Amino acid sequence: MNDLFDPPPADPADTLPLADYAQRAYLDRQGYATFGSLLGHIIAWWEDGALKIAAMRGDPALADRLQAELAEQGKLGRLD
Repeated sequence: MNDLFDPPPADPADTLPLADYAQRAYLDRQGYATFGSLLGHIIAWWEDGALKIAAMRGDPALADRLQAELAEQGKLGRLD
């Protein structure tokens, strides 16, 4: 049986669902109590990103302002 930390099998057909304990361990490491809470976070992130992209399309200078704001907060890595 594959453990959570084993490399994935070469043949996807050999992939088995994670055991309950392995699923809980993965979610705990991600900081979420349940798969539903992790999924909710991903959906909220996706929706926020979609809104920002739509706003940038309407105001190209917004991308520059957001990038400057992230850089100021130290949340933007080097792009070069």
